[in-house]
Amino acid sequence: MATSSSALSDHLCCAICTEIFNEPVSLSCQHTFCKRCLEKSLEAGLRPRCPECRAPIMERNFQINRILRNMANQLRLEQGRQENTGGQRPTGETEDECPEHGETMKLFCVTDRKLICLVCKEGRDHRGHIFRPVREAQEDLMTEVVSALAILKEDLNKAQHKRESQQRNISKRGEKSSQVKENIRTVFEEVINKLKQREQEAMREIDRRDGLMINMVNYSDRLMIH
Repeated sequence: MATSSSALSDHLCCAICTEIFNEPVSLSCQHTFCKRCLEKSLEAGLRPRCPECRAPIMERNFQINRILRNMANQLRLEQGRQENTGGQRPTGETEDECPEHGETMKLFCVTDRKLICLVCKEGRDHRGHIFRPVREAQEDLMTEVVSALAILKEDLNKAQHKRESQQRNISKRGEKSSQVKENIRTVFEEVINKLKQREQEAMREIDRRDGLMINMVNYSDRLMIH
C-alpha cells in the first residue's frame, strides 16, 4: 500500500502547501489547490491569477471538487494507517493485522471497500461480498484514480472551452453593439445635415422674399412721387 500511496500523492498534493489536498478546488486552467491555500495566495494580489501558471481567475466562487476530496481523504487515512503500523512493509515484515481476529489482512472487500482477513471473509458480515487480493485492489484503485482524473481533466477542458466560447460571444456582442452605435450615429448625422440644409434653404427663401417686398415698396414709393 505504501507504493500505492506514494503514486497517489503525486496526483493529490497541493502545489502551494505540498500536502495532501484539503477541500480541493479546481480552476479553469486545470490546476487544483487546497481552497484555503488558494484563498490566502489571492488575498495580496490585485488581479487574481493561478499560483502555478498565472492564468487569470475569472470567478472567485470556488467549488469543492468532491472526487478529489474523497480520494485525498482516502489517501490520508491510508497514510495514517501505515504510520500506525510502522510505514512501508517490504516482503518479510509485519503487515496490517485484523483488529478483531489478529490475522493478517490480505484481502480487500470491494463491497465494503475495506481491508479484511481470511477469517473476516468467512464471517456473516461479509457473506456474498466481492473480494480482491490487496495488490490487485491497489492496482484497481490506481486505475480508478487515473480514470477519475482523466474524466476530471475532460470536464475541466469542457468548462474551459465553454468559458472561452462565452468570452468570444461576449466579444462578438460588444463588436455588434459598437457597429449598431456607429450606424445610429451615422444616420443621425445625415438627418442633422439634411435639417441644416433645409434650415439654410428656408433662411435664403425668407431673405429672398424680404428683398422682393423691399423692392416692391421702393417701386411704389417712386410711382407716388411721379
